Amino acid sequence: MQEGAGDKLTDQWEREGGTTTMGKYPPSSVQSLLRSYLVRGIPIHVKHFVVSYFLYDIVHTLHPHSLSEDVKTKLLSYCSEFGHSDSQCKIATAFWCLDHCKYQVGGSMLLYDAANKEDIQVY
Repeated sequence: MQEGAGDKLTDQWEREGGTTTMGKYPPSSVQSLLRSYLVRGIPIHVKHFVVSYFLYDIVHTLHPHSLSEDVKTKLLSYCSEFGHSDSQCKIATAFWCLDHCKYQVGGSMLLYDAANKEDIQVY
């Protein structure tokens, strides 16, 4: 993540979530997540990355039958719908996989798929 971006998000989420989140991911509410777009000094692609990651969490945490396939597809397409390149979307998905112990999938996305090395350095 961009230098200083994490600190700014942490500060905002700590103000809004108090001891619930202590400023760490996930934010205390969807409203707090969306308010991240108002924090100055964080590049928009970083904000989109955090929201994309959150949506991956939502889709994979909810009971498998609580969301229709159409809704899941729309939530998971957020990254590309908001102008991220295929590379940036792959990186967001790969980081989510690595954080959720899906090492083979996440690693292969970073190493063999369309992940651009310059995009990885941004995060």
